Amino acid sequence: MAVPPVSLRACSYPSERCPSRFPPASLPADLDAFLQPNFDVQAVVAQLLAKNHLLASASRGPNSADASRPAAATTVDPSSAANGSGTPSHIANDAAPASGELTLEPPADRLASAGQVPLASSLRLDQDEGDLSLAISRLNVAIDEIQSSINAEVEANASQLLGRVAGISRMEQRLSDLRSGVAVLDGEVAGLRAKVHEPFIKLQQHQRDLVRIDAASDLVAKASRFVTVARRLEAQMDVLFGGDSAKAGAGPASDAATGRQQQDDEDAPDAIIGQVRGRELARAALIINEITSMLERDGEPAGSEGDGNESPSAHAGDAGDGPSLLDLDFVKHYLPSIDEARQTVTDYMEDMVVRGLRDLSPIMLSSSLQTAYNLGTLPDLVRDLLADLTEVVRDRIRAAFDMASLGRELGGLKEPTAAAPSTYASYKGRRQAAPDASAQATATATWTAALFRRLETLIVVEMGAVCSKVYTLERVLRLKMDAQTGVNFLDEALQVLGDRPSLTFWTTLASSFEAQSKEAARRSPFVAQILSSAASSSVAAGGPTGGYAALLRLFHQFFAKVSVYTDIAYTVNQQSPETVIVLRSLSHLEGAYLDAATAKMSETVQSALGPRRSPTVEEGESAVRAISNLLDAARFDPLLSKAAARRVEGLVEDISTRIEKTAARDATAYTLQAHDTTASQLLNAGLASFACSISQGLGMLAAEQTDPWLSSRLSTLSREVDRAWQDSIGGPLITTAQREIATTLARMHQANLGKSGPAAGGGSGGAERVTIGGGTGSSVYMDDLCDEIWYLREKLLARYGVGLIKSRWALGLARWTLRVFLLHASLLRPLSEAGKLKLTADMTALEFAIEQLVTDLPCPALDPGAPHRDEASAATKRGGRMDISSCGAVWKALRAFRSFLFLSTPEILDAPQHDQRIAPIPKHLVAHHLLGRTESTSISFQWPYERKGWTRKQYVDWILALRGGGGQGGRAEEPEETEEVGEEHQVLEELLRHLDASAVEDRVRAWIEMAQQRPSAAAASAGSDGNGPAHVPPLYP
Repeated sequence: MAVPPVSLRACSYPSERCPSRFPPASLPADLDAFLQPNFDVQAVVAQLLAKNHLLASASRGPNSADASRPAAATTVDPSSAANGSGTPSHIANDAAPASGELTLEPPADRLASAGQVPLASSLRLDQDEGDLSLAISRLNVAIDEIQSSINAEVEANASQLLGRVAGISRMEQRLSDLRSGVAVLDGEVAGLRAKVHEPFIKLQQHQRDLVRIDAASDLVAKASRFVTVARRLEAQMDVLFGGDSAKAGAGPASDAATGRQQQDDEDAPDAIIGQVRGRELARAALIINEITSMLERDGEPAGSEGDGNESPSAHAGDAGDGPSLLDLDFVKHYLPSIDEARQTVTDYMEDMVVRGLRDLSPIMLSSSLQTAYNLGTLPDLVRDLLADLTEVVRDRIRAAFDMASLGRELGGLKEPTAAAPSTYASYKGRRQAAPDASAQATATATWTAALFRRLETLIVVEMGAVCSKVYTLERVLRLKMDAQTGVNFLDEALQVLGDRPSLTFWTTLASSFEAQSKEAARRSPFVAQILSSAASSSVAAGGPTGGYAALLRLFHQFFAKVSVYTDIAYTVNQQSPETVIVLRSLSHLEGAYLDAATAKMSETVQSALGPRRSPTVEEGESAVRAISNLLDAARFDPLLSKAAARRVEGLVEDISTRIEKTAARDATAYTLQAHDTTASQLLNAGLASFACSISQGLGMLAAEQTDPWLSSRLSTLSREVDRAWQDSIGGPLITTAQREIATTLARMHQANLGKSGPAAGGGSGGAERVTIGGGTGSSVYMDDLCDEIWYLREKLLARYGVGLIKSRWALGLARWTLRVFLLHASLLRPLSEAGKLKLTADMTALEFAIEQLVTDLPCPALDPGAPHRDEASAATKRGGRMDISSCGAVWKALRAFRSFLFLSTPEILDAPQHDQRIAPIPKHLVAHHLLGRTESTSISFQWPYERKGWTRKQYVDWILALRGGGGQGGRAEEPEETEEVGEEHQVLEELLRHLDASAVEDRVRAWIEMAQQRPSAAAASAGSDGNGPAHVPPLYP
């Protein structure tokens, strides 16, 4: 609204007279409030009038209710007026207006409201200045101030305001042009809508109509196809069962003919029925499957999958968004007849399957399976059939092990108790209760016969029948293929089954038989004992026998029966996986059977190998007989034979371990100085005899076996037992004997054989017991050696029942003793004539002792595996017995050495190579003797062992070690004679290396060099007859 100009002259208070009323500092703030665009002058005026009205009321009524307190100072906030509020912003009673706030109060009023003046003075001032004219004058002043401010602002912004007004005018012109263009565009859009949108709407409508027409056309085509197929189904069902319906409509007059026709159908071969009716049934099934597929595809929403086993009527009312065949009344009328036809075909198909399995007819099974495939139920049908067959297997096995029903079949005969282990107490109890034992035996025989008749019926008859059905079904499935799709029926069925029907049958049979037999054995000790007993007991003439072997024979009959129509085989050379699966289910019975079969054997072994007890050969033979009986009893079954072999292997390994732990190893076990055989020697001899009898028995059993695997295992066990007792008993025995003999022979060098006279060789003054040819007797060391050899033969080796092994030991010790004696004798120096005679006597005593050691023992060369053929022929001439000549070349060397001692040095050096006085003696022994004679001629000479600080015994041990014999023996037999060639060569080479040029005579050195370069006569003869190379002669053939 326009505000009229108000002159400042109307104000009764000049500004200079009342500076406190309008302070200059408050004007800019007031002007800013008044210059706001939304400032409402009427609201400010109304507030001022209300304030003056309150002041007037206060002046007129000092005794009123509010007279007790000063009148409230009304403050008008320009901001509230600017916001358009018609009421005061606040009424302050405790403070003056803020700085910059527009107010019409006099200074006194403000001071009064601020509490700076007394209340009475404030009231007086309000009364004096309460005129309305004063308020109006103040308003005029304010209006004038506002007017001047507005004028200043207008003058300052006039150019901008005019520019904006001009711009608005130009924009209004452009906006008018734009509105006219938009109006033209709207007209064109309306025209285009009339040309495009409306035809599009009509096109959509026509398209919907076309879809409906197409759907109706498809529905008509489907309905036509449905009617055609449904009528074809009716015709096909009339072909299948038309005769039955015609006879049913003929009335009672045709009942006889109907009965005759049914009888003819039952009497007709199933193959003919399968061929004639099976083809028609398959066609009907194919038609039904086509109808069902049509209804399922038409009745289900897009993207959904139906179950081919559902009947067509199950889809009635399940139509999708479009029209469906199931919405048609005449289609709904057909559904019950289609369901009935489907059920009829399914029943006939199942009946043909059952008859085909019953009669094992591949034709009927093929027709029925083709029908099932056409119906889309082939996998489910095969699964159900296999489930029924496996359930029959479980039921039959469960019934066979039902001891309660078996007792009822036997007329309530009480089940016998299991036989207790055989002990003296049980034997005495059986004697006291002989009648009860007889009744118990009769009951046991009756129950055993009944149980095994059940098992025979179960395994051979019932399981054979089920197996034939399963294999016939699988064979038909494997050979049958659909003519149109080329799908193999077995592959189709395996999508649901997972495993072949035959494998399912075998696994079910194995698992069920194992579970039921374990449960029956747990509940009935009698069943556990009968099914796992080792010995079969005949219960009736020609009747079945009990025991695990009898149960295995039932399974053998079953395998032989089903092998006619299956490809399984169970022989020694081939075991089909199916048979192994079944027989592995009997592993718990097999383990109990083997435990019972080896119980006596284990008792024999534990008794024989008891603590500090010497076993005998008879006990070893008894153990071998038990092993032989076990293997013979298990020979009829390949798996049982292998299990028995593994059990025997564990038993024999236990025997080997026990022998190694039981063998005595104390000082008295191998001594040759005792007066009689010690307890430790008796124990070791018994252990060796026991182990050797087992080893030889196992070797004989291995030779009798026809199974290569079993023969190899038994041979390995025989070698293992032989190694165990040879390492723990035989080896230490021979080693100790060689060590003691070597120690005794080393005492030869303590005898004074260099002195002349009768005292030569007397040693320590021992009595001379033997006088040969009027000469002196043998030396003390030789007497001790003869005693040791006698003890070895009579007290030690005589206790060992080890067969030819003892002959090998004796022959080896004899050869080894002669060889060590010759080595020590070749090192004797000086040697007088009396000493030579004494040494000759010692040789005679040694020869006699060796003769006693080897005489009358079986010749080891007669062993088929022995390599010494010449020795075997010589032993055959002596009746297969040995004598001292069996020692071979070393004995010949001993005899030649006796005369060799009395030859002069020139005779030895000038003797030809083949001189029989020297040729049998090894060259290094001749060299030793020549060097000993050289030393006796006072020529300075130092032996190789002396340079090394050895004794003569250590030197002999080194020579023995060259051939592997070792200083203390270490081998039970002498090694091959060809090994001594290297020994002779190395000894001569060692002698030549330590000989000085002036130590010995030139001829002796030349002889040694020549002997080192050329072979001996025996070596030359061995090389010339083709038995070996000329440079490697056998010294001891």
